[in-house]
Amino acid sequence: MTNSLGDGAVVDGADTPSALPLAPARASDAGRRNLDQRRILSSIGEAVYEWDCYSDALVWGAGAEGALGVSPGALASTGAAWLAQLGPERAPPWLSGRAREAASGRYHIRYPLDARSTIPSDVWIDDHGRWFPGADGRPARAHGSVRISLTEASKRGASDFASHASEARVLSRAEFEDRAGLLMHEARNGSGSFACVLIAPALVVEADAARAREAADEIMAGMAARVRSHMRDPDVLTRFGEDALGLLLEGCSAEQARVAIARFADAVMSAPIDTSAGPVPLRTQAGACVCATGADLDALFETALEALAQARAESRRSPCVVREFRPLPLVNGAVRRISDQVAEALHENRVQIALQPIVSAATGEPASCEALARIKGRSGETLGPGEFLPAIEETGLVAALDAHMLELTLRVLEAEPARRIAVNVSGATLHDPRWLERVEAALEGRMRCAERLTFEITETIALHDLARTGRDIARLHTLGCRIAIDDFGAGHTSFRNLRALDVDVLKIDGVFVKNMLQSPDDQMFVRTLQGLAQHLGMRTVAEWVECAESARLLASWGVDYLQGRHFGSAEIWTPAGAARVRRSAA
Repeated sequence: MTNSLGDGAVVDGADTPSALPLAPARASDAGRRNLDQRRILSSIGEAVYEWDCYSDALVWGAGAEGALGVSPGALASTGAAWLAQLGPERAPPWLSGRAREAASGRYHIRYPLDARSTIPSDVWIDDHGRWFPGADGRPARAHGSVRISLTEASKRGASDFASHASEARVLSRAEFEDRAGLLMHEARNGSGSFACVLIAPALVVEADAARAREAADEIMAGMAARVRSHMRDPDVLTRFGEDALGLLLEGCSAEQARVAIARFADAVMSAPIDTSAGPVPLRTQAGACVCATGADLDALFETALEALAQARAESRRSPCVVREFRPLPLVNGAVRRISDQVAEALHENRVQIALQPIVSAATGEPASCEALARIKGRSGETLGPGEFLPAIEETGLVAALDAHMLELTLRVLEAEPARRIAVNVSGATLHDPRWLERVEAALEGRMRCAERLTFEITETIALHDLARTGRDIARLHTLGCRIAIDDFGAGHTSFRNLRALDVDVLKIDGVFVKNMLQSPDDQMFVRTLQGLAQHLGMRTVAEWVECAESARLLASWGVDYLQGRHFGSAEIWTPAGAARVRRSAA
């Protein structure tokens, strides 16, 4: 869909996105957040912004002035001021009073500036992002980024990065996007698959952080030169973001992408990158999207960015995450909005870990805890799993949340050597053929954490593919981890199947525990499950224990551990709290 805005301004693709908005998503809550934390989404030559449509406050990310070539403080601080620089006849619909006429969701707009602008005149602006309606249906906020189009403003010359990387024959971001669009068109016509790969540097030695910041452009140029020397002639390369290279690999399957990424990683890690601040040794992290059916440009980049974010979250053994692009199933607007919010929270580090105590039934003393995800909203509110988990399971984002929660759990275990934690694993994650490799990578150098880590899988997920689940459990046991079957009793597992799974802990479904004082049938069922577990040599946890009488009765039946509001609700974990625990223990 293309709409004319006058004087050559064009809006394209202003439709509700077909994939999660990870690439154009920006930080919000104007005036209160540091936008430069969105490292993945802050591209060289791009200025990140957040516009509050109600207050008209327009907040720019760090480095915006340099990206747009203006002096500090010269950028407009309100939407009205920015609009005045464009001229009303060129105003994009998200910023003007005509926003209600535009489709809610993604926008990608190009428009020229005139002599009234504080930005050098005779240039074009490339503006992309998302806007969201408020309760009244009118635009409430928009977040995105703008950049000077290198293809239509050649007078601006090459960027500092391009001058550093001239030997690497690096494309501009605009040229890279044009090339990706062509490859997608060919894929749509059945000409074969290609891969969009994002490679980011990671420090081998944290002490090099200051040196790396000082020589960021030289580091990225050095990486580009090494990667380019190991690329095939048809493949292309750009600086995709502040700290990521982007590559387009033609005729490339998922497995071929993994092989190529390993080759690039070896090249980058072969020797320290020489910079004016001194040599900097690096390792790499990479995410890729392999596309064989065609997609829109944003969906391609979003999938690659999501894969890179997962690789960074796992943060071990130069991780590489490769995903194959598949159009998301059609979902209603509410599900999509919730999933979008979770995606933004993952990238903005607003997903937190909350720990609920699990106590010994015999003594009442804490024995372990369960890790539960919480999302800190932009207004300070906290969202629990029941408010977002069904939506992200439907859209497929749950695997990214699982990876993030595993990393947060391991950080807690590292910070508190006496702590034991159980973390949940979704069906989408458990059945991912590469999941166990990622667990092994996450545990590398953290084996003392493994023996204090329990993975919880639901009974119904475990039964989906019994043989495969059994093999996965055996591999996790070799790593030193424990396995718990969650919500036990809901799936009616047979005695033989339960024995074949070789799990360590059975968590009795709280549905049967919560009302058992009023239900003789529930009491009999809980006692039966407890007896079965005891016969198999498995420990038991009763969930949803809400009163002292229930706790006493469960303990008398031989249940090993108890969990529920009677013993404490889940509380957000913080490093400061862990430090207090260590001091009190000392």
